[in-house]
Amino acid sequence: MADRTCVIKGCGGPQEARGWCKKHYQRWQKHGDPLHQPYLHGHTKWRGPVTPEYRAWVNMRQRCLNPRSPQYDRYGGRGITVCERWNSFVPFLADVGFRPSPVHSLDRIDNDGNYEPGNIRWATRRQQTHNSRGRRRIAWRGENLLSVEWEERTGIPAARIYVRIRSGWSAERALTTPVATRRHRM
Repeated sequence: MADRTCVIKGCGGPQEARGWCKKHYQRWQKHGDPLHQPYLHGHTKWRGPVTPEYRAWVNMRQRCLNPRSPQYDRYGGRGITVCERWNSFVPFLADVGFRPSPVHSLDRIDNDGNYEPGNIRWATRRQQTHNSRGRRRIAWRGENLLSVEWEERTGIPAARIYVRIRSGWSAERALTTPVATRRHRM
């Protein structure tokens, strides 16, 4: 009687079809090669723990390409795309590099631009907040900065600057009028 184990070296599973076990036969149906290893870059569960870079790549693609993603409306739904080169993880990692620290995440430099080389960086939450779409810039003395950036320069809290501008104050007045301090009566 002939040996009825999978012909793939080291498998030992019972033969199903074509001399392969069920696992290798299904892999052949899906990939064309029963020994196919689709994730050889080492950043997925296939070869170890999922890396933050791989997770960022998957999430980026979901936001832009999957209409069922909760974030699709803010990304793919408004025309943000992923460059064709980044359909594969390895070129993405080569272009973007490794995440510098656990507090960094993927950020587009131009919020209306696509995910492509030259428009992507690893940024902190603070950098991303400065770069968000809803931020309003205030122009004064030839500079166009966010209220949080004006806060760093003037010492006036960003929220106060924002309220002043919304109340109709000029940029000059909002950024130069000191914050009144309250005096406590005894």
